[in-house]
Amino acid sequence: MTPSREEELEDLAEKARCKLTTYDALPLSIRTILDRLGDLGGNPRPSYEVKPASTMPYEKAYTSGDERKIYLSDITYEEALREDNNRRFIVAHEVAHIILNHKGVRAKHNDLDLRRQAGVRGAARDENEANYLAAALLIPRTVVDGLRSPEDIARLCGVPLRVAQIRAESANRLQRRSNGGLRTIPDRTQSLMNELFLAAGLPPRFGKPAAVPRGMSADIRRAEAALQGYLPDACPTCGHCRLVKDGGCRTCTLCGDSDCF
Repeated sequence: MTPSREEELEDLAEKARCKLTTYDALPLSIRTILDRLGDLGGNPRPSYEVKPASTMPYEKAYTSGDERKIYLSDITYEEALREDNNRRFIVAHEVAHIILNHKGVRAKHNDLDLRRQAGVRGAARDENEANYLAAALLIPRTVVDGLRSPEDIARLCGVPLRVAQIRAESANRLQRRSNGGLRTIPDRTQSLMNELFLAAGLPPRFGKPAAVPRGMSADIRRAEAALQGYLPDACPTCGHCRLVKDGGCRTCTLCGDSDCF
């Protein structure tokens, strides 16, 4: 895949995410994405249908490009809604086929020859692009900018670990191509991402540390900090219990403040 095509897919993912999600929590809601498929527009308008697995020609899911319709087995649908990471990605993969306007029948099936026999040209290329776009849809690039650990990315965004690893690698490639220049992230986006990180039990990564969550008593915060391996004290600068011992000093892993004794 060419660098310019990767950038195009990043833009497509961002535009689709604005139409298909409320983007108020991570992981993104698969139910909301499916229910808003029609917002992508076009003729016919995209839609989906859930069918008993026993009646599906393919085991998990497939997309009819001509109908612009996704068919999901009831098992795939229900497990995706129950936050099964593998099933979530399967659904996102089919949504990506719709966004990319791929024609013919696109099946989540291991037999690539089956798709070739069905007369679908460029099947391997299209599948790779659908995988890339599905990952970019479920894992906003701002998340990868803030979290370098694939394990944290997978947990926060509800994707398989391997998908998070590949997504982190692709984002690093994009960053290197920009000669190391940092992308400008709007303050509102930084604030939202920090809130999502905090809700997932991860430290905020953008701008100044967010305020300590209201209603959380000092005793609870100290206890949680101790369980996570931090010192059971609040940082005098930002108020978060994220202090670590650094020689003869205490250093806050969030704001970087340090005091020595």
